[in-house]
Amino acid sequence: MLVHILEFSFSGIKNVEKKMKFNFYKKDIDNFSRENYNIKSVYGPNGVGKTAFIDALRMMKEVSLNRNYLIENRSLISELINKNTKCIELEIIFYYEKNSHKKILKHEVTIEMEKDNEFVISYEKISELTKRYEIKKNSSLLIKNGMVKEKPYKIDIDFNGNFESNSIIPMLALFKEKIFKSEVTTKEEILNQETLREYVFEMVFCYLKMTVVLNEEDNHYFYLNAKNYNIKNTSLEKEEIENLPLSAHSDHIPSNPKVYKNYIENIKKMESFLKILKPSLRGIRLEKKTNKERYIIEKYFVYDKYEVHIEFESAGIKRLVNLFNALNSLKNGGIVLIDELDANIHDVFLSKMLQYFIDYPNGQLIFTSHNLAPMKLLQHQKKAIDFINFDNEVIPYVQKGNAISVNIYVEGAIKGLAFDYDNFDFIKILGE
Repeated sequence: MLVHILEFSFSGIKNVEKKMKFNFYKKDIDNFSRENYNIKSVYGPNGVGKTAFIDALRMMKEVSLNRNYLIENRSLISELINKNTKCIELEIIFYYEKNSHKKILKHEVTIEMEKDNEFVISYEKISELTKRYEIKKNSSLLIKNGMVKEKPYKIDIDFNGNFESNSIIPMLALFKEKIFKSEVTTKEEILNQETLREYVFEMVFCYLKMTVVLNEEDNHYFYLNAKNYNIKNTSLEKEEIENLPLSAHSDHIPSNPKVYKNYIENIKKMESFLKILKPSLRGIRLEKKTNKERYIIEKYFVYDKYEVHIEFESAGIKRLVNLFNALNSLKNGGIVLIDELDANIHDVFLSKMLQYFIDYPNGQLIFTSHNLAPMKLLQHQKKAIDFINFDNEVIPYVQKGNAISVNIYVEGAIKGLAFDYDNFDFIKILGE
């Protein structure tokens, strides 16, 4: 299965009031290939919206898969939402391909703040698009202010849940209640019902392919995966097993032999990965406890004369554990989103790692960075470098002649990114 983000836009997060739009692929999707289009880097000064971009992508994933996202993350959303607009708008377009079956799927979500810091989904729409990115006839499901306004074909949706506090996708995909009316009378109605289920599941696949690494620790990443993405479908369960993440804390995994076997294989890969950057590491020791239907696994990092529980390892090592999850998912065809890829990583290692993913474009890597080394590597890739200027505008880099992207950026030749300071400015502040 192949999933690729074609477009993403957002507004209303942190200081971003106007819509910011990012393009990841050319408009012509015939003979789709990730080659030269599998990496996107985003550059810009501090405070222009780079982290907001990754926050927006993570929010899009979480609100689409976690039924309780708006309730469980009220404090987080209160911090992220723009205080002027009090409204977050998210829009993503995926390319989806499985067994020569190809689709373009679009998902739009609007989250608004009401009184007492309550949040509601005031608008949500999922659609299938044509190759020209136009909405296909009878393909949209639109919920506005909690009411169904558009639906594919003539399918009746019988669900008593509150669409304002829940995204469409987890409600339809989980099938824990009677979502569709069963009084179907014709083969056409049955077929249309299955079509709706199919593309809802395809959207779920797209989001499950996404791995997000912020420049902070996410204590409950897999806990939320296990609790809220519990979609009872064999193929989806397989997808979760293949993308089983290892946390920088205790790991909570289902007590399933296949899951545990895959987990051990990933631990061995992670151990080899960490030894590249920390040769003094001798191995990783695991302590496994059973809690109902789950294993709780503690990880100890073993050195010559001592061992350290991962909880007390350095921030750099924890960052590398999260980075391994991302790169492992990327190698397996995932979509990986990393805020400040260069944090706690040596320049030489960073460049070699990126060159590997340029040469072997199995997945899609999207990251923000201040380090200019990746910019040099990506200069000749397609749609690989975007700049965010001081006005929160997205400026795609376009190769012109023999111009070098790093020089253009540093010299302030990008629209809205004139760096009006020099070394002598610090003398005024700090003295000689």
